[in-house]
Amino acid sequence: MRTKNYTRYSGLVVLFLCVALFINAKYATKPKVLVFTKTAGFHHSSIPAGIKAIMQLAAENNFDVDTTTNAELFTEDVLKKYSAVIFLNTTGDVLNNYQEADFERYI
Repeated sequence: MRTKNYTRYSGLVVLFLCVALFINAKYATKPKVLVFTKTAGFHHSSIPAGIKAIMQLAAENNFDVDTTTNAELFTEDVLKKYSAVIFLNTTGDVLNNYQEADFERYI
């Protein structure tokens, strides 16, 4: 009798774990990286090649990439969506004081 209950209990535990793993895998989100390429001075001609290389890395390593030159995205609400931020060949002063402060809090 005990063996029957133990078997039933074990089966329910295994079923629960399988369902939990399936749900987790289905709804897990890929990491996102923000690539920032704003220039306030010299504009590097290698920026498109750098973006292409990062996109290739993303495809090979299962993460998403957003690229922008828009410094307005440097707010706490927007940055919290990203696992990492890459400053790709930025030049000059590309963030204002508020954006810098939000980025520092993000870090």
